[in-house]
Amino acid sequence: MSEVSEFGSVPLSSPDMRANLWEQLQVSAPEVFADGKLNVEALQNLLGDENLAGGVLRSLV
Repeated sequence: MSEVSEFGSVPLSSPDMRANLWEQLQVSAPEVFADGKLNVEALQNLLGDENLAGGVLRSLV
């Protein structure tokens, strides 16, 4: 359903940004997924230590 305004038709619901990001990551880096789940270690290896901010991903492993 959408609402019509002076700017045209505007959707009443917002897109699920997390789902969109998840899908983009799966398409861009399928090698970091196993059985539909993120392999954090594989993502770390792909990004390299210099690209990890504050060790956030390191603390997940």
